[in-house]
Amino acid sequence: MVSDPRSTNPWSHISYSLIVPGLLWLITSWSGGCRPNESIVETSIATDIFPLQAGVQQLPPDAAKVVARQMHELAGTPDEPRLVGVPGFDSQRLASSLRLYRRHCGSCHGTSGGGDGLWSAMLPVAPRDFRKGVFKFQSTPYGARPIREDLRRTITRGIEASLMPGFHRLPPDEREQLAIAVELLARRGELETRLVLEAETSGDPPDDEELQEIANDIRTAWSDAGALVLVPLTHQPEFTAEMVERGRLKFLQKGCAKCHGEDGRGQTEQNLQGGLRDIWGHPVQAADLTSGRLKGGSEPIDIYRRILGGINGTPMPSFRAILWAEPESVWDLVAWVRHVGRHDRSAERKTAEE
Repeated sequence: MVSDPRSTNPWSHISYSLIVPGLLWLITSWSGGCRPNESIVETSIATDIFPLQAGVQQLPPDAAKVVARQMHELAGTPDEPRLVGVPGFDSQRLASSLRLYRRHCGSCHGTSGGGDGLWSAMLPVAPRDFRKGVFKFQSTPYGARPIREDLRRTITRGIEASLMPGFHRLPPDEREQLAIAVELLARRGELETRLVLEAETSGDPPDDEELQEIANDIRTAWSDAGALVLVPLTHQPEFTAEMVERGRLKFLQKGCAKCHGEDGRGQTEQNLQGGLRDIWGHPVQAADLTSGRLKGGSEPIDIYRRILGGINGTPMPSFRAILWAEPESVWDLVAWVRHVGRHDRSAERKTAEE
């Protein structure tokens, strides 16, 4: 499990405990319906075209024009968007979803989901760039796309120990529409990246047949995600002190302590030296599990999926191959992680009562 190291950002000399509450209040006040100067925000981020990635602009002019046209044909515009690979998706619902996205999310994540919104330069940690189609906290394995419920869950509860607020005060359908918008922008970003890569490697943008193949690949990657959801190998047991102790031993035996340290605090020499980066190029460190603040969620199933599936786009790998033959060990590790993070002291209480 990984977290952004605060020491690497230019705000490190200012008290993080003072910065975060203020920014959270400001962003959350916008996320729940209290949006001062909303018309100004809407105007500042609304546009009739999606900004193109730098890769497109660096292509030869003729190739860039072709790619821009192909993007328009398959992905549409902010006012008339299209879901890449699903041409029959309700266009009015897509447009409504993007309008909600611009209102609640665009000021941080940007019109095209590039993490380059109005507020992004003022934040100590860059907002997520959706355009790679990679999401850290999901119910599917490392390398797979998330299901829409994963996006909706993050939108609803936010991300612990970060500036991403929860939008639980929004009506369920609006949260669903925000999830649709995020998926739309992720698919669009994947398409744009593939088109640029094809133009760079072959010297020309893809022809119509190749273009359709790329769109089909993107559609398949997203539609197949539902069949890949990580279901626990065994039912969740009642956590006990014995499980916590077994989990501690497994934590040492399976290599977890290499990054997180034997006590789970992440104070290893390798971790403190830095040098680890996520797929977006941001520096990361193995999380301090004793902090009680797990970004992917602290419920048993959240921790279970982080262990079995890893954290997508980061150095935190999947332990599925290692633990597949001993499914009880996964729950033992969950018990240990919750114990050191003080999420669950029921095992201690049970032992004391006995």
